[in-house]
Amino acid sequence: MVEKNFVSDIRSRLERLGEVKRFVSREIDPRSMVGVAMVLTPQEREVVMKALDSGYYDIPKRAHLEDLTRVTGLSKATVEEYLRKAERKIMMKVRDTLKCS
Repeated sequence: MVEKNFVSDIRSRLERLGEVKRFVSREIDPRSMVGVAMVLTPQEREVVMKALDSGYYDIPKRAHLEDLTRVTGLSKATVEEYLRKAERKIMMKVRDTLKCS
């Protein structure tokens, strides 16, 4: 567990660099699903977040791969690859989390 003073110190240092519009501190259980963000690359995370925000995972789907290519500026093959890799990592994390339960 990180001490509150440490978190406050980080925030103060950031504020000295410029305006801090949002600062959130959370305690993360490494076995939790929150830790899944740590296993994704920044590119995978960005594509997954845009897929979620656009409705790609909604039922019924509100967005398709073609929509994600427009939103991300990436090719269809690249979007598919990032999603496939991210989904596999997420499912591996789910498996590991279930094993610990």
